[in-house]
Amino acid sequence: IKMLIGVGFKIIKGREINFLGAIGWWISSKLLSASKVDEGKIKIFNFIAPLTLSIEDIFETPFGTSILIIARK
Repeated sequence: IKMLIGVGFKIIKGREINFLGAIGWWISSKLLSASKVDEGKIKIFNFIAPLTLSIEDIFETPFGTSILIIARK
């Protein structure tokens, strides 16, 4: 955010997204001690992800794996 402001952007909105990915990462890496995500888990995530996008349009989640910034120059 500081970099955007530094080059003249005005931040309209910023929030974290992809809470399902964050939960999956935590379970896989912390609880199951996996060092990488296997293809099967990625396929499951890709199937479920569109549903979570609809939820994130309605509710702003408190955490996620990505940041969405809307800014204007």
